[in-house]
Amino acid sequence: MSKTNKKNQIIDNFYKENYTLIDVRSKEEYVLGHLKGSINFELEKLFKNYKIKLNKKSKYLLYCHSGNRSQIAMDFLHSKGYENILNIGGIIDFPTEMLDMDNNEENYY
Repeated sequence: MSKTNKKNQIIDNFYKENYTLIDVRSKEEYVLGHLKGSINFELEKLFKNYKIKLNKKSKYLLYCHSGNRSQIAMDFLHSKGYENILNIGGIIDFPTEMLDMDNNEENYY
């Protein structure tokens, strides 16, 4: 399976299985383009506010630019008892048709 097909399958599962798609990049990076349906929860803010914003029973898909920050976020949340989390890597690996430029304020945590 190609990277593109694998990424498409992950996103399809996001919609089917009611995952929350979280972009852990900065707000400045997010406004330049993000995956459709994602929310922006900057890594530094996630460290401080995860208990307020995230439910341990919910399912989360994390991504960033290359996959490094989302891996840090996943490891951090796992250490805090969150189990239903998957790092789907970097936005650079997704096809451009999966990107969105909608910058609704509701998308920021």
